[in-house]
Parts: sequence; structure tokens; C-alpha cells
Amino acid sequence: MRGSRRGVTLVELVILVLVTGILATLAMPQFTASLQSFRLNGAARKIVADLRQAQSLAIAQGGLYRFHSGNDPGAGHPEQYRLEQSTNGGTTWSGVTPWYTLASDFQGVSVLSVQDSAGSPVPVYQVQFNSQGACANCPGLTTPIVIAVSSPAGTRAIQVRSAGSVSTP
Repeated sequence: MRGSRRGVTLVELVILVLVTGILATLAMPQFTASLQSFRLNGAARKIVADLRQAQSLAIAQGGLYRFHSGNDPGAGHPEQYRLEQSTNGGTTWSGVTPWYTLASDFQGVSVLSVQDSAGSPVPVYQVQFNSQGACANCPGLTTPIVIAVSSPAGTRAIQVRSAGSVSTP
């Protein structure tokens, strides 16, 4: 009679819990690395979308729009960026979007730099688009302009070429 009982013994249950715990412990570093990589890629896609939005606004509204990194010492918004518009040829700028912090949606991710391809910082940490959708502040810089986004998983580069194309190589 005793051999016909169904179920698991306490010893079998303890062994199952131990094996599951060991496997979860072994998989955790890979899971964490994948999560950081997903966050970095998501943040890069967000910046590309925002750059394209600024470009679309410049074309649709017929003016100057820019992506402005708050890492610009004059902006006073480190780790943030926003889209801005100029109605007077780039003399003054007003915000189109509020200052946005990447880390609020993508933990551990930030805009590292805005540089030309020679590694020189772009003045005022910005990328401007004109009414034709081209990069308005690219003349005089070694293009493409590179926006570096960084996290513990590494760094992603977003390139803006003088004709206005935006890509992540």
C-alpha cells in the first residue's frame, strides 16, 4: 500500500528548490548584462527619435530646431536634454520640450558627450536642423556629429551627418 501513494517527499522538494536557486544564481549576471544592454539600446532609440522630431519640426515649421544637451555649462541641466526652437536665426532659443533625463526611463544611462567625428566638443552641446532638414551647425565641424550615450553595458554612438541623416551605426 505504501508504494502506491502519490506526491513528493520533503527531501525531493528541498532538492528541487536548491537546484532552482543555484540555476537562478548562475543566470543572474547574464540577465543583468542583458537588461543593461536593453536599456542602452532603448535610450539610443529615444534620442534618435527625438533628433528626428526636431528635424521634422524644422521642416514643417520652416525654422531652426535643435537637440540641446544639458551638459552644456550654460544650460545648467547636467544629464538632461531637450528640444528647442529659435525664431531669430539662432540668437535665442526656447524650449519645445521640457528637460528630459534619460535615466528616468533607462536606469544608469546618460548622454556622455556631443562631439564632431574628430573628437572635438560641439559648441553649446547641440545639433541644429534647418528648414531643409539638414544639420545647420555642421559647417565648420568634422562630420558626422556623434552623440555618445553611455551605461554600465558600454557606449552607443548616434551619428548626425551634414545632410541631416540620423543613425546608430
